Amino acid sequence: MKKYAAHFKQALVEQYLLGEAGFTAISRQHGIPRSLLQRWVAFFRLHGSAGLKSKTVQYTPDFKLSVLRRMWENDLSLGKVSIIFDIRDQCAVGKWERSYRASGLAGLGASPTSNAENMSTKKKYKQPDPSVPDAEKSREDLLAEINWMRMENAYLKKLDALIQSKQSAQQNKPK
Repeated sequence: MKKYAAHFKQALVEQYLLGEAGFTAISRQHGIPRSLLQRWVAFFRLHGSAGLKSKTVQYTPDFKLSVLRRMWENDLSLGKVSIIFDIRDQCAVGKWERSYRASGLAGLGASPTSNAENMSTKKKYKQPDPSVPDAEKSREDLLAEINWMRMENAYLKKLDALIQSKQSAQQNKPK
């Protein structure tokens, strides 16, 4: 996505607000999408010059939920609610809504950085070493081996069920 300097945005917004030209004329003159200029004007009207500056924020799950509730209660569009709450990424609210509908409040707590951290700290299962006798293994190693065997067993059961369903479908297929 192309980033525009705050002073460039400010100049275009002022050009519009002074009535020199409309959205379409200004956007064509400067080679930007009309909808982008409309967003800049809306942000400026609600938040002043600060609404045109770049902003990087980590939103809390409570804040995300309050944004979604306001949107649902007042039947607001994603764009409108992002302007009201000064959320510069207009796609963010839509992502939050999909995450909330899929996973509830837990879906709002996950951020891209926390997901990356969680992936690196998650327990990784490795195949147990059969050369070490069970009596010499620690409790954690034995539990890890049991978990490995359970995962392997579940995988093989799913694979077997898939193969059987394919064979059944082929047998029932008219020739």
